[in-house]
Amino acid sequence: MMNQSKRTLGILAVLLLYIPIVFLQSVIDPMRKQFELANTAGTINTVGRALPIEFTLGAATGFREAIAGLLWVRTDKFFHEGNYDAIVPMVRIITWLDPQNVDVYQTGAWHLDYNFTDAEQRSDRRYLPLSVTLLEEGIANNPTTTKLYADLAFTHYFRKMCNYEKSIEWYRKASAVRVIDPKQPLSVDPDTGLRDHYVVDAITHKPTPYADPTIVGHGLAHALTAAGDIDGAIKQWQFCISEHKRLMVESPSTAAQDSSGLHVSEKNLNETLMRKQFRVLDTKTPEDIDLHAWLVRTAPMKFRFEGTANFVGAKKFTLEGHQVTWGPVDGARINFRLEDADYEQPQSLPFDLSVKLPKHVTMMQDSGAVSNGHFTRRVNMFDDSLGDNPMYPFRAKRYKVTFWFNPADPASCPPNLQDRIGWVGEGMTDKNHLDVSGIVPGALEGPQEKSRVRLVTKVIYLTRDDIMGTGEKKFE
Repeated sequence: MMNQSKRTLGILAVLLLYIPIVFLQSVIDPMRKQFELANTAGTINTVGRALPIEFTLGAATGFREAIAGLLWVRTDKFFHEGNYDAIVPMVRIITWLDPQNVDVYQTGAWHLDYNFTDAEQRSDRRYLPLSVTLLEEGIANNPTTTKLYADLAFTHYFRKMCNYEKSIEWYRKASAVRVIDPKQPLSVDPDTGLRDHYVVDAITHKPTPYADPTIVGHGLAHALTAAGDIDGAIKQWQFCISEHKRLMVESPSTAAQDSSGLHVSEKNLNETLMRKQFRVLDTKTPEDIDLHAWLVRTAPMKFRFEGTANFVGAKKFTLEGHQVTWGPVDGARINFRLEDADYEQPQSLPFDLSVKLPKHVTMMQDSGAVSNGHFTRRVNMFDDSLGDNPMYPFRAKRYKVTFWFNPADPASCPPNLQDRIGWVGEGMTDKNHLDVSGIVPGALEGPQEKSRVRLVTKVIYLTRDDIMGTGEKKFE
């Protein structure tokens, strides 16, 4: 057994070794100052100061990844408790501690996009620029992890913002990812199946990596279609087919996945080729959407968004042989947005412990389904205008209400309607509200100059008295 004198010497040795460890850690990790407790004063949250001292000591002594993992467990608990306000600073701290934790970037961006909601589950779109910043940082810290590129391209630019040009840009960046050492095995994500692979370049005949054809390749084809580049989409589907076939031979362990991807690619290619041929004929005579939209204030900060629209599509359609029956169809969605009239949403926002959201800004977006030529949607913004940090503060003097229909958005325009009005609205018009600006409301960056998307858009302006007034009143 160790006697008392040896035990004392051992303890002293450990304490003496602790000094160079702290010094070396400060040199190794120059970002540690950003999450030290002394630097959290004045922020809008107290999460940093509320962390137990062992978290700070752990980070200082070099156990950053382990501490980040423990914090991520606690963040997950916040999520299940519905304590979303605590999630943003926790994500910030964790990504500082462990910038290679890809899951935190993905999940954190998803929270920013979807989980900050009003009483009726509409997401707070003021967080979207923060989501973009977080994912771009994740990509910078993990440049060969293509699933981060795919998340930014699809979830954020394609789905949430309908910015198809930016979606294509990030998908192409994912496709161009290069792995430094081609002799090292390429990773397979166990959750998503996302893989990086090598292909032989047709020009250089050298092996180069290509991102997973399902997550990146299919996504790029859909983004090209939404932007109106149908020839580009056809080439992309053909490329995906060749990749799936190659990988079925080279990667037997994932052959079933590539077999499914091959089936999807072939189906999309065949349908796109037929629709390219038929839609040239079916969209020659533009269909008048004849949008009429109005807003009814039913009480202070409570509204009914309503309108009518003429949507003619394929009630029956057999692609093989072009057998079609045209008529009024349901399923389209009219989007609407109420926001401060003079506010321009930034393309990105700094993402740190002190999240500087534009808390004075009111911004609400929703949509209504068209049935029998009519849509209506009730919206209560009163409940979320209360408290110290309301989602809808209504501090501006003037407000803008925008109604729009986007034919390139799969969530707004079903395929049987696109068969009549085209991929990007080339077969539609509106005698009062046709919009060829290329600016999709909420896209963050615009106009989309290369995209050929046409919209139908109507704008109504309101005063604060219009918003706050009592009694029912119609605005159009």
